[in-house]
Amino acid sequence: MENSIMQWIADDTLLQQFVAGLSTPVLLVIIVVCIALLSKGADWMIDGVVDLAERTGLPKIVIGATVVSLGTTLPEAFVSVMAAYMGNPGLALGNGVGSIIADTGLIFGLTCILAAVPVNRFILNRTGWVQVGAATLLVVIAVVTLLLTPEGEEPMLRRWVGFFFLILLAAYMYVTYVWAKQGGEAMSDDDEEPEALMSLTRSWILVGGGLFLVVLGARVLVP
Repeated sequence: MENSIMQWIADDTLLQQFVAGLSTPVLLVIIVVCIALLSKGADWMIDGVVDLAERTGLPKIVIGATVVSLGTTLPEAFVSVMAAYMGNPGLALGNGVGSIIADTGLIFGLTCILAAVPVNRFILNRTGWVQVGAATLLVVIAVVTLLLTPEGEEPMLRRWVGFFFLILLAAYMYVTYVWAKQGGEAMSDDDEEPEALMSLTRSWILVGGGLFLVVLGARVLVP
């Protein structure tokens, strides 16, 4: 039984066969359920990891600039990883680029329409330029790859591009941590009421359960 479950999870063919015979309304329901799993899983992970981070005494602005920023990106990150793993690199790249557009235009735009958003200029002036620079760098690499690809061959982003961007991400997270800590001096949490922390066991359960839901939702959503 356990082997059959693991095979169903790991074998893309079985999932493709499973969804191939389903009607459009059923597929739409599955998509909605998978998106809900991704959202709830990310929420659980963020709650658990933020609670663990607060135990270290880090300022909230630092936690937001590092832990929460990574946690809110988990759903689309896992969708892209699963898509690439299952042989859909176009879906993975499109989701990666599209999520940046959606985060900037849709989510940030709707947030500003619904409520006044306080701005920390110290962080925004830096992270904003990093976001623009990262997107521009991806476009430049893609265009150069296209121009250097011999006629008749399909342009392809190599693995070194992935490692390069992962290194940049690690550097960005460290620099963001430094920026947030410097900029957070003017926005100290000393005047705020301390919030009660959940139990350590519950924090780890939320992290593990959230990760499971995110992986499950991404795994089923792509096919």
